[in-house]
Amino acid sequence: MEHIQSRTCMFRFFHIILPGIIMAAIVYAPVHAYGADQGGLQSAVVIKIKVSGTENEYGAVLEDLLSAKLHSAGVFLIMDRIQMEKIARRSGFTDFDISDRVICADQGKILSVDKVIAGTAVKNDGKLTLSIRCIDTRTSLIDIIATAEASGDSDISGAIAEISERVSRFYSGMGSLSGNFDFTVGASRFMPVKAYAGYLKPSLGGMISGNINKLITPYTGIHLASGVNIFTPKTKRYDSFSQFFLTCGVAGHFRPTESFRVSPAFSAGSVLSRVSYDVDGRRSPGGFTYKTRYYRNLCVLFETELSLYIYDRWMLSAIPGFMHIPDSENSGTLFSITAGIKTLF
Repeated sequence: MEHIQSRTCMFRFFHIILPGIIMAAIVYAPVHAYGADQGGLQSAVVIKIKVSGTENEYGAVLEDLLSAKLHSAGVFLIMDRIQMEKIARRSGFTDFDISDRVICADQGKILSVDKVIAGTAVKNDGKLTLSIRCIDTRTSLIDIIATAEASGDSDISGAIAEISERVSRFYSGMGSLSGNFDFTVGASRFMPVKAYAGYLKPSLGGMISGNINKLITPYTGIHLASGVNIFTPKTKRYDSFSQFFLTCGVAGHFRPTESFRVSPAFSAGSVLSRVSYDVDGRRSPGGFTYKTRYYRNLCVLFETELSLYIYDRWMLSAIPGFMHIPDSENSGTLFSITAGIKTLF
């Protein structure tokens, strides 16, 4: 009776509760973003990006890209560059020293904005370094400095997105979020193959994973994964079969587009199996006599996490995976698919 109640609770959690949490997050994020767009926003202008090592017109392109990205983030009401230039010509400040925060703040007061964003772009051997400062026009103090690099023209949009993300987090009250840590929780479907497929049906379970990003290289870090699965046996000889695993390894992090991330991971660790089965496999007059045993084995886990931005720190994740448990007595192979929510720290 105990294991039946346990299965019922797990069924309710993975079929009802966790999907409900995921759907609530999907619904809440756009509503929250819409609410942010409707009022209480500070006004800002990307006043100037001074360039060196390339054409001066390059600065205007960067200004437009950054303005568009900050506008789409919904943190500021962004003044249009054409409108800014009209006011600038009338007020006579078409050229000024952007390194002087007081002068930048004064120009922001003329433009009637709360924040002024100015910066520099240096291009050297095809590599672009973009650095911006956000200045409060009321206090003339620098709120935040953000820097990003692009290895070529094709990476400029990624550098702009990185700066916009840092600025947005700062003014959203989440300036401490670096993106160097992330955490994913999800519901999983485990499908046994080879030896396991002979006596186990596909199961439901859950998985939790975390990454320490950019720890080894700019694109690789440490990966931790843990999960549980509860199988339904195919034969009466097995009464229950469940597993808990914990692994540690390496993960890569790539961003093909601004809103999409791919994180392949390889890890190894330990899996604890709880098996309740009839030892001799023969039915006694009173039915099968089940004994419970625990097995601890090594395991290797391959995963590829596909993540799509929802809003700010939240992402939707789909994680196909493959686990192999090499052992002479309790070996097996599992394919898995996990759907969940990732959050950045």
